Amino acid sequence: MAGRFSVYDYDDDLGGFGGIGAFGNRFNDFDDYQDDDAGAGGEIEEQPIFDKKSCFRDREERIVAVGAANDKLFIAQRPNTVGMYRPQVSSPEETFDVSDYLQTVSNLFVDPQGIHLIVCGETAEGNHTTVYVNTHTHQRTKCAPIRPLQSHRVTAVAWDPVFRDESSSHSGHVLVGTFDGAVYSVVFDGGVRDCESVWSFPQVRGRPSPICSLHVELLSGGELYVTVSSTHLLKQFMALPKANERHPYAFVFKHPLPNAEQEVMVPISRSQLVYHGRQGETASAFAWLTGQGLIVGNLDLELARTGNRSAIPSYDVLPYDVAFIDGDEVPRNLGEDRANPDSDPRNPQAIMLTQFHVLLLYPRALRILCTLNKHAIPGQTFRPAQGEMLNLVRDESNQKVYCFSNKAVFYIEAHNEERDVWRLYLERGNFYEAIEHAGGDAHKINQIRVAQAEALMADGAYTEAAHIYAKTNASFETVALKLLDQGPENYGALRNYLQQRLGQLADTEPTKIALLITWMIELYLTSLNAIRSSKGHDSADYARLFGELKEFLNRGICRTNLHKETVLDLMRGHGNVDALLFYAEQQQDFKEVIQHHIQMNNIDGAISVLKDQIDERPELLAMFAAHIIQHRPQELLDICHLNSRIDAGQLIPAFVRYQQQANCKAETLDAIRAYLEWVIERNPRSNESVYNYLVSLYVTLDQEQPLLRFLKEQEERPQFDRDYALRLCHEKNKLRACVELYSSMGMFEEAVQIALQVGSQQADAKLELATSIIERVKEEEADKIMSADLPKKLWSMVAEFTVKEICDVPLAMKVLEQSQVLKIEDILLFFPDFSRINEVQEHIQTSLQEYNNEIGNLNETMKAAQLSAKAIRGDIQALNQRYQVVTGNMSCGLCDYPLMSRAFYVVRFIKPSERKKVDRHQRDLKRAREDPNFRVDVVRLNREIDEIVGQDCSLCGEMAIRAIDEPFIPDELLPEYVESWSLGDLNVAQTFGMSEEDRERLELEEEQDGDADLLEDMDDFDPLGDLDV
Repeated sequence: MAGRFSVYDYDDDLGGFGGIGAFGNRFNDFDDYQDDDAGAGGEIEEQPIFDKKSCFRDREERIVAVGAANDKLFIAQRPNTVGMYRPQVSSPEETFDVSDYLQTVSNLFVDPQGIHLIVCGETAEGNHTTVYVNTHTHQRTKCAPIRPLQSHRVTAVAWDPVFRDESSSHSGHVLVGTFDGAVYSVVFDGGVRDCESVWSFPQVRGRPSPICSLHVELLSGGELYVTVSSTHLLKQFMALPKANERHPYAFVFKHPLPNAEQEVMVPISRSQLVYHGRQGETASAFAWLTGQGLIVGNLDLELARTGNRSAIPSYDVLPYDVAFIDGDEVPRNLGEDRANPDSDPRNPQAIMLTQFHVLLLYPRALRILCTLNKHAIPGQTFRPAQGEMLNLVRDESNQKVYCFSNKAVFYIEAHNEERDVWRLYLERGNFYEAIEHAGGDAHKINQIRVAQAEALMADGAYTEAAHIYAKTNASFETVALKLLDQGPENYGALRNYLQQRLGQLADTEPTKIALLITWMIELYLTSLNAIRSSKGHDSADYARLFGELKEFLNRGICRTNLHKETVLDLMRGHGNVDALLFYAEQQQDFKEVIQHHIQMNNIDGAISVLKDQIDERPELLAMFAAHIIQHRPQELLDICHLNSRIDAGQLIPAFVRYQQQANCKAETLDAIRAYLEWVIERNPRSNESVYNYLVSLYVTLDQEQPLLRFLKEQEERPQFDRDYALRLCHEKNKLRACVELYSSMGMFEEAVQIALQVGSQQADAKLELATSIIERVKEEEADKIMSADLPKKLWSMVAEFTVKEICDVPLAMKVLEQSQVLKIEDILLFFPDFSRINEVQEHIQTSLQEYNNEIGNLNETMKAAQLSAKAIRGDIQALNQRYQVVTGNMSCGLCDYPLMSRAFYVVRFIKPSERKKVDRHQRDLKRAREDPNFRVDVVRLNREIDEIVGQDCSLCGEMAIRAIDEPFIPDELLPEYVESWSLGDLNVAQTFGMSEEDRERLELEEEQDGDADLLEDMDDFDPLGDLDV
């Protein structure tokens, strides 16, 4: 970038610097930079960015020069004293006396570690000389003159960037510039070890070019970058020194960067070139004090290293007027002739570059200029008592800046220097730098990103803008509408925005998640339709976007939050078959897939899906069987055979619908019937509708045998509706089947009636069929209670048929004999009024004889009943004559309580065993009355007591007393009993397998047991004693 710098008029709207003002107009709502930023708490920061603090005073006004290194101040005072001070400490830590070499001190230079000190001044003879001081040496040789620099005025020093070790006294190669334009390479190691001239500025018009500044940077690759500036010229050098080079800079100065010489039109004697870089990094910016103006720019050392060109890619030339703001003290002769720039009060005494600002030192003020927007900010002023400021120095070890006058040294303290930097980067459009310097403030970062997104929207970068918008808290509706307004071709940006906002939602907001996902699907479908209309269904763009849609639908958040029917409706509405089928299959909604195939008349596709899903989803077959059977009935039945878990009952409507069609094929019905037979064979507990429909298929056959066989198999536990089957059989005139159904339903009369009406059979066959029904009735009589008249009635129907229908009397007599329940009089009614009875005469006579015998039996029964009634009347009369007298002073025979105090029983006699039982029951009744927790059946106990006291004793009762004088066997019956007991010589006991000894032993035991019971009851028997009450 060779050439001369030119002065530009600086406009406040930044229009003169690379179009910054044009970009800044987009953000005219931002405050001016000099306005303080509002903190998070709403308070305004009033403290200036840069402030001065006094750290050293010299009331004798002897300060000549100041250096700063390693948190120490090196102050040169008249006439020839150099002191090393700690900041804020008035007494020197150490004093270096250079009076042996210098009469007066004019300047000093110190390395960043504070070890090596170069002091410049004049001798008593007025000659310039330079003295080296090693601050770590405690011998007398710590101060030594630099002989090769005698009579040379040192104006600039650049320390070796390689040697930065505080424990070493070696300085490395130090560059020293002089007033006459020469550059020397000097090596210090406890003293001056080497000094040699390595380069010099060419003279201008026969006069030397004083060196104002020297700077050295060490690059990552080992290259050395050197800049040398004079009052009017800036040169750049870069090279990789050779190993073990005695003076590496001599090699570097032989390699100037091409097109890297900068020249200014207006030189100034106090020209100064300063650099700034982050701690531990190479310099990245520079500022140059010239008579033409302040030149500021960036350094790109990597660009210079790789491109072999100037390291200054860009710069700005600023007039010093911009350093003054309202309220600043304006120099008195401002605006006068500028022919002598050294006398122009607008030109600063010195400059210093910080990360974002340039400090301009004037005799009475410190002006501060921002390097980002080239605006001045409030600086500092100095009172006359503080002296006129001379220079600015910086401690490279901690980046502290100091300024000094002949009276005092001040520390320039920075307070949050980058507080407003984010805003400046924002105005320049450097959004990433703005975020970097926002300090993590969410409000600032949001403001930056909103501005960045708006800039991207203005440039047409909608996708990038959506990505940024999603990171802000901008109104969702506002952003969405902005992106929506860009048209379907840019819906990708809106989808990108919605997708990122979707990722920010919590799982506890399912409604919002579902809405965003649904909207995104709508946008995908709209974009797909647009591509299909413009580029076709087979275009690469369509395939790419459809792939994005599938990937999106496969995400877990879509699977769990989408409303399936809503999405399917969307896809149907857009007519996107591909998306519809993909989503339906993904959601396992094969019903939708098959339905689509059927609507598109793609029966093969529907059958293919059914075959694949029949094992897991057999219910699908029932849903679409009615449609498929119209086109591919056999393939449908083949699918039915693939899975026995198919509910055949759900297929019946489809079968019925097919059967009702005019183009119904018999072979298809046969296949359906075979399938249903296979179903009930594998699962006898199938749905009733399966059996009913199978019956309806059987009745349509010409042959009745399949139906009869089916009914026979279902005889025990019929699974079909017999009423429905009966109706079908009547409609189709399947009489044999009707007979079977009536019989199975217990309607035997109807079964016999139908059996006698079977028209295709002979009379014998009809009778045989009817007889089989009656035999079935007999078999069922043993299992359940049936009417005793039913067989007779059924035989009567058969007999009537033989007499009236076939007029076969011999056959009727045969039926009469076979029935065993009919009599001749039962069938005589069926004969005509005038008939010959020769063939039935014998049966009539037999019937009359049976009636005579029955009448005789009835007469005997009536006589026995009369005798029994007479005996009962006598007992009743005797009972009316019996009574018992109870006196008032009588007591209970069991408990001795007065008898009249409660209910009582009057008993003639009670056995001892029964007395104990009555006593026990009474105790239970008493306890039940007294203890509510005692549970007993009171009614049962009272009933048992009544039964005990009311029975007649078999030994002493009335019946026993009356029969006491009567023999056990009446006299008229004694011969019969004797005859019946007479067995001759036959031993009855042996006949029943019992020995004589066992028989005698058992008889003896029974006799003893009977006697014991009899004696126990007779002990208390006193027929003449008092009554027991």
